[in-house]
Amino acid sequence: MDTTTVVSIILLSLCLILLVVAVVDSNKKKRAKQATEKDFFQSHYGSSVDRMLAEFDGDKDALRTLRDSERSGPAKAVRELKKTHPVSLQVAADFIKRL
Repeated sequence: MDTTTVVSIILLSLCLILLVVAVVDSNKKKRAKQATEKDFFQSHYGSSVDRMLAEFDGDKDALRTLRDSERSGPAKAVRELKKTHPVSLQVAADFIKRL
């Protein structure tokens, strides 16, 4: 093998290692975020959307207005809710739908 081939193999190997590290790091962050969302929902609302609806301390009227304002309103309302309440996307969507 000539030096160009060896250098190419080394660079390709390094790129592959960096890719694997990036994927693993991304998965760790995703799992940590999911755990945080689950813990918040469980500790504040006992994993109940009904309880969340009853005890929600934010502005329900503003979320309803945003939800009903246009076609993309529900998605905007979900994003707005997630800014102040770190719950999962599924829980936030269910909350907005049931508001």
